[in-house]
Order: sequence, then C-alpha cells, then structure tokens
Amino acid sequence: MLEFVKISNLALMDCETVEFAEGFTVVTGETGAGKSVLLGALAILAGNRVAKEIVGKYSDATVVQAQLSFADTTEIDSFLEENSLPLCEDGALVISRTISKTKSGRIVINGGISTLATLAKLGNLWIDFHGANEPQKLFSEKNQLQMLDNFAQNSQAKDAYLSAYKTYSETLKQIEQLRNTKKLSPDEIEFLQKRISEIEKLKPTEESIEELEKLSKVAEMSSDIVEKSSQIASLLLSENGASSMIADSHRLASSLVEVSDDAKNLFERISQASVEIVDIAQEYERMARSCNMSASEIEQVRQKMSTWLSLERKYGASVADVISARDEMKRKIEMQADIKGAIDKLLFDSEKQLKALAPLANDVLKTRKNAATKLSKSIIELLALLGFKRPKFEIDIQTQAEPSLDCGSVCSFKFSANAGHEPLALAKIASSG
Repeated sequence: MLEFVKISNLALMDCETVEFAEGFTVVTGETGAGKSVLLGALAILAGNRVAKEIVGKYSDATVVQAQLSFADTTEIDSFLEENSLPLCEDGALVISRTISKTKSGRIVINGGISTLATLAKLGNLWIDFHGANEPQKLFSEKNQLQMLDNFAQNSQAKDAYLSAYKTYSETLKQIEQLRNTKKLSPDEIEFLQKRISEIEKLKPTEESIEELEKLSKVAEMSSDIVEKSSQIASLLLSENGASSMIADSHRLASSLVEVSDDAKNLFERISQASVEIVDIAQEYERMARSCNMSASEIEQVRQKMSTWLSLERKYGASVADVISARDEMKRKIEMQADIKGAIDKLLFDSEKQLKALAPLANDVLKTRKNAATKLSKSIIELLALLGFKRPKFEIDIQTQAEPSLDCGSVCSFKFSANAGHEPLALAKIASSG
C-alpha cells in the first residue's frame, strides 16, 4: 500500500504531500490541478528516466519521496538483500529520489544509496502503470510467469523454494569471499588481535555504555557538583537558612491553627515544606558524597570514555556496530587458520543445499503445470467467444539448469489465431491490440 508521496519542486508544484488511505483511491481535478505531476512523481520513484527540465523554479533540485507498506515483505526484502540495500522495517519501504539541475541525481532506498537501474527493477515489484501500451507487457516472459503464478496461487511453494535459495546463495557468497581472501601477514593478524582485545577489555553493552556516559559527565563536573551541592545543603540547613526560617514560621503558624480552617491548612502546608526542605538538603549532601571522586577514579573514567569514543570513530556509533566489527575481525583471523578447509566445508554445505532445492523446485513446477493447463483452457474458451474459430493457446514451461529467483522454471505464452499454424511466442505473433 502506498502511504504517502511528498513532492518538492517538480514542474509547477512547490511542495505537496499526498497521503493515501487503505482501499481504492481516485484523484480528480480540473486541468492544471496537478494530477499529471502526481503521476510523474510516481514514475520518478519507479525508476523512469527523466530530463532535468522537470526541475521547478523554487530550487535547484526536485525531490520525490514515498513510503509504502507491505503485509509480506519477503519478495521485496529478497530483492533488497540481493542489491545490498537495507531491508524493510515494520513492513515499510522508503524511497527518495533527487534530480538536480547542476549535480548528479541521488537515489536512496531504505536509507541506502542506490542506482537508477536498481530503482527501476524495484519499481516492477510495487507499481504498475496502465496506459495505451499496457498490452505490450504481455510480451514479457517475466510478466507471463508472474501472471501464471498469480493464477496458480502457489506462494507457499514459492516461499519454501526462495527461503532455501536464499540460504544457498549466501553460502555461495561466503565461498566467493573466502576464495578472494588474501593471506594475512603475522603483523596484520597481530594488529587485528590488538583491536579485538581493545573492544573486549571494555566489554561494551548497551547498559554499560549508557552508564559510562552518565559517569563521564559526573567525572568531568565532580568538583563542581561536590562544591555546589554542599553549598546548597548548607544554605538550606544553616542557622539562618531556609530550614531555620521555615521552622520559625512553623512555630508562629501553630499558634493560629484554631483561628480558622484556612489557618489550619496553611500550617499543614508549612509543616510539609519543612519536611521537604530537610529532605532536599539531605539529598544534596548525598549527591556531594557520591560525586566526590578521587583523581585516579576520574582518570579511569576518562580513559574508558576515550576508548569508547575511539571505537565509535573506527567502527560506528552504536554498540551493535562495534560488536559486529569485533566479530568480523575474529572471523578473518579464524579463516586464516584453514581457508581451504573452510571452503571445502562450505562447498559440502552448498551441495546439500542444492540437492534440497530440487524437490522444492519440482513442487513449484507442479503448481505451474496444473495452472497452465487450466489457464490455457480458459483462454481458449474466451478466444472462441471473441470469434476465433480454432485458436490455439499454450503455456510452454521449461525447467532451468541452475537455481534462480524464478524458482527453477520459466514459461512462455504461445498463441495461434488460425488453424494449421503452430503457436508462436506472443511477442512474435500478437499485435499490441
């Protein structure tokens, strides 16, 4: 579902955000209202090539942004992962495209920089434009396969295959990475070990770093906190301080308690204030004691904080980034011990995974063949109603030698309008009508 589109400086439009609700949406308006601009914005997000002349007069760049939500992101996430892009969070896909008059454009998908070619491929997964050339989409065998799968309602069989294919693909990537891994020198291994030791000595966790950051602030202001907290406590509890004045007021107020209900209420409030003042003063005294850090303690905190800031600069701003970097360095060292053995193990795993794909591909193939038979029959019946005397329509399904995102098989729609002619692929025999 398309949730919203934000358009900035596109043609004559300055800045507008269009939000969409669930269900069917119709956009109407007189000429010049912006309907074509909205459609153009969607085309930009779908990866269409556009001229820089579309940039409006309000700034040097056009920016179009959109957020889409999916109940099931399996297909989208698979595509994103293959193109090294961040996966969807909470079912949301966020796309932004900038077209500049003076600079090269920029495309961001879920926060990751991407290319126009990738954006165009992604567009095929979430939007369809229906116009005069729409029937020509039937010529694409990829679209034909999608139509057949939609008719077959075989998402369960496809999901099982794609899940196994993802595992198999990841194993192949690991093998390729290992094959391209260079042999580390002893100095390089020692360097990595020192960096790992630096991280493990600090033992960073979300809780420990949060506590360290708080403690660092206290350490840097320790003397100031002790001095001012002590002064506050002294001012509140001294002979002429607030506590003493409230005590005097309390004694005077006690003599007026019987005068009226108002006097009684005021007396009670002074009593509460007296207790509160003493409590506040004691809290400041405790703060002064707890923050009274020695020079060695302050230096220890500073060193820990300096180490953490250094790790942030090297590996990323979060604890997860630092831990991930540590694990990756460990993996590099471990791989050095026996790269060939690691490759052999992964090759063995990949062979098992490849064998496991075969029956899953066969399950998908069965659903496609059954659907092809039913769909072909239905189309022939419809063609007869349209006046074709002896039409032929076939869905030719071919298995693939290698695993792929097509789940092990592809199809081709073939058609013949006249008796005695063998069916040919739609792209070779059918007109756009």
